[in-house]
Amino acid sequence: MVRPSAEANRKNVAKFYDSNKDDIQKRAVLKRLEEGKAVRKATLDKYGIEQEAPKKKPAKRGGYTINQLDMHYQNRVDNPDIQMAQRTADDYIRNMKRILVDTGCSPDIDLLDCLNKGIVLDHILKQYPNPNTRKTYLQVFLYAIDNTPKLKDNVKNRDRYFNAWEKAKEEATGHQIQKQVDGAVERFSTIKKRIEKEFNKYSQEVLLINLYDQLTMRNDFGEILLFDKTPTPPMKTDNYLVFSTGRLFMNNFNKTGNKYKPVNLKLTKDFMKMARKSLKQDPRVFLFEDTAKLFKNMKTGVNELRHAKISEELAGDNIKDPEKRKELYDKMKHSPATQLNYIRKIV
Repeated sequence: MVRPSAEANRKNVAKFYDSNKDDIQKRAVLKRLEEGKAVRKATLDKYGIEQEAPKKKPAKRGGYTINQLDMHYQNRVDNPDIQMAQRTADDYIRNMKRILVDTGCSPDIDLLDCLNKGIVLDHILKQYPNPNTRKTYLQVFLYAIDNTPKLKDNVKNRDRYFNAWEKAKEEATGHQIQKQVDGAVERFSTIKKRIEKEFNKYSQEVLLINLYDQLTMRNDFGEILLFDKTPTPPMKTDNYLVFSTGRLFMNNFNKTGNKYKPVNLKLTKDFMKMARKSLKQDPRVFLFEDTAKLFKNMKTGVNELRHAKISEELAGDNIKDPEKRKELYDKMKHSPATQLNYIRKIV
């Protein structure tokens, strides 16, 4: 059987997506239902879905389940006046479920009971000595308490969560400063040369490190669609690369997606040439098939790459150049203060 060319594959993907967009989105909704996640009735009605989410055990009278919280978060995601990304909502619910299961609290019964007894807080304080991790989990629960009327009115020990979060935040700052003092990274260019030496010239690993060289975001390159020409109308929620223009569009990215504008970046001719040859060598639907696997193969990770990139780009007198700093933190989608926290000694 003859394998289709990368160009033919991209055309087929684009054609299929355009012709089946509603069906694709409907399947995404059905997947949420299968996973027991909340879906708004308006969304079910839009796609003519009569299936309901799996029934959860009811909360005690006056209680509150995590499924109800999930639905509340979906409403916040859909509310244009509240900046809550879908990814943030999903991450918060997933992390909350993880903690509840670990403590023996059933997420399907009563969240209020678990919070008021302090079981959750005690578990986080005991099991997560790293202040950054501890702060992350405490923030998940504190956000729920502060932004959910039912929890805000009925959680009696909110101050304990807040004080623990404040302490973790303070310790995390000290931890970060100590990492700056003690930490060291290789130059980004050194990591890039190593990867280019270890892998095939047109491998996904080499393509990925070269993309990070131009746009050092977080782990955001996992589902980049491929198009020969710019879709009409332009897609506003997906990430995609247009080969005729060499432009990368990033509409959906991690952690700070609601704080920054979508990315519209003209990639270099050398990168586009490499991408075409990579796809010809290994035809695929997305620009990268499994970034987690690629990072494992490359023996590096997003944080190391971001630290290395900033530390090298701002080495010496470059750190005194405000335009250089702004160009870099704009591309990396974080604040000027965060940028300075990322700088490490170069080895």
